[in-house]
Amino acid sequence: MPLKIRPTTTPYPGDNPAGGGPVQGRNEASVDSELSTLGFFTRQISGVITNPYFQGFRPIAELTAAPLLLVTRLDAPESATVRRMITDAIEAEKNGLWGRAFVDGAHESSGGKEIGDAWMRAIVDQCHKEGVPVVFDDLPTVFPDAFPVSDCALYYGWYAGNIAGPFNQPGFKFVPGAVAVHIHSYSAATLRDENSGWAGPLVSRGAAATVGNVYEPYLELTAHLDVLNDRLLHGFTFAESVFMSSRVLSWMGVALGDPLYRPYLTWTQIDSKTPPKSAAGWRAYHDFAIKNSKLEPSDYRTQARIAAARSRNAAMMEDIGLMEMRDGKFPTAIAALEQARGAYSKRDDIIRCVLEECDAFIKSGKPNRALDLARRVLRIVPESPALNLLHKVESDLAPKPTPSVATPHY
Repeated sequence: MPLKIRPTTTPYPGDNPAGGGPVQGRNEASVDSELSTLGFFTRQISGVITNPYFQGFRPIAELTAAPLLLVTRLDAPESATVRRMITDAIEAEKNGLWGRAFVDGAHESSGGKEIGDAWMRAIVDQCHKEGVPVVFDDLPTVFPDAFPVSDCALYYGWYAGNIAGPFNQPGFKFVPGAVAVHIHSYSAATLRDENSGWAGPLVSRGAAATVGNVYEPYLELTAHLDVLNDRLLHGFTFAESVFMSSRVLSWMGVALGDPLYRPYLTWTQIDSKTPPKSAAGWRAYHDFAIKNSKLEPSDYRTQARIAAARSRNAAMMEDIGLMEMRDGKFPTAIAALEQARGAYSKRDDIIRCVLEECDAFIKSGKPNRALDLARRVLRIVPESPALNLLHKVESDLAPKPTPSVATPHY
């Protein structure tokens, strides 16, 4: 199945470019987005068609008046990856999608790009409401190359041209069934190269579903990731969630994944089966968040710290520490992160908590505490690519030698 329709300067018969312009004058598009409009029976090729399902909150089967088709594709750099995407989706839907979210903002505050960061912040809030631990980076750069991205079930980020950061570490894999998306104008310009753009590389590294763009879509007309994530968390199918997040049709978007995949189906079922033993900690945090959702934020975090400490739920404790740090409550954040570090057993989780503690010490005006912690951990933690980040902390904070001054001879 072809992926995209190239632009042409020769008008299509019956087309109406509507005066030209950066949107209505363009006739390139993704094949999938054009297929979704077949039910509109329009001869217009150029420009966009308003999506009547945008920001919806009902299953598509209940919208008999909506003519659109929900189109996704099963495609990847290798056929084995496509088969794995299907089987992972089936297993995750059956047992639950468990793990943490990694959200990578770009610290944009002007030029119309600030909406992208607003989506990322909304995703963080949505995940916290459902008890999904979140690691949020709001620096202009992507997550550093060696940053410990472990147990990643959800990933949302922007704005690099090709897959970058920790996803290029040898052996990196998302958890089975993961949903991963990176905003870029040409993130899905090809799906057959595991290192070009983002869509193909993300599924090659273990994601079961992603969305992208075949040509420049403009930010407002790409998938609104906050809507996509919200609908997935509420149990809608991948196809429904993608089209609820798309403002327009006949445009640049493409979605890779089983259209009927519902990663959080088990959360919507009263009689959902007990998750695997390995998921007990993730499920406990989700259950706590739902049960205590009406508490005031300060009370919620207090109760969460108590519950996490009693059960030694390291992921939950780390998440509470990061919430406190974002609110500027550094002593409480540091205490929670230290507890999480002590409860973790995996090396990379421990290093991530140490990096977060160092950040909290620095932001609270205690760089010497950060330097001491980094040095102590560097002496005792086994070799890991992530240790390069602790070496950088040490290098940035260590006192610089005073340059010697030559004594003049008379």
